[in-house]
Amino acid sequence: MSHYYGTGAEILTQTDGRLDCFVAGAGTGGTLMGVARYLADRGCPARIVAVEPDNSHSKIEGLLHFDGTFVPQIWEPARIHEQRRVSDEVAFAMARRLAREEGMFCGPSTGAILVVALEKAQELGEGHTVVAVACDRGERYLSTKLVPEE
Repeated sequence: MSHYYGTGAEILTQTDGRLDCFVAGAGTGGTLMGVARYLADRGCPARIVAVEPDNSHSKIEGLLHFDGTFVPQIWEPARIHEQRRVSDEVAFAMARRLAREEGMFCGPSTGAILVVALEKAQELGEGHTVVAVACDRGERYLSTKLVPEE
């Protein structure tokens, strides 16, 4: 409910109700379902895009790979317009890029989400609003391939 009343409301306020696409990670389902419900209840036609790893052995912590072994109870597939999968390599590369170019020290979950958000922005074109949620911090990944040893 915190994403319904908090995140969803903030997104709609910050975009003045002009939102074309919302992108978030498919983890426990709280962020996606809360925001999707809030937007739908307010008549916002934004497309809801769920991001997940491209395989069940992914190193992208916090994102769920929908392989049928576990589906969160809160998950309502009808609220999701599109599911996109991202490889570990692409997610980690984007997280490194965000740290290097934008000063955002995030983990691969955020990297994966931003990859999809940028793809959606390009697909929709100029003048459309795409919002994504950065959901993790980089310090949790200091001993992983996020931080190269070189």
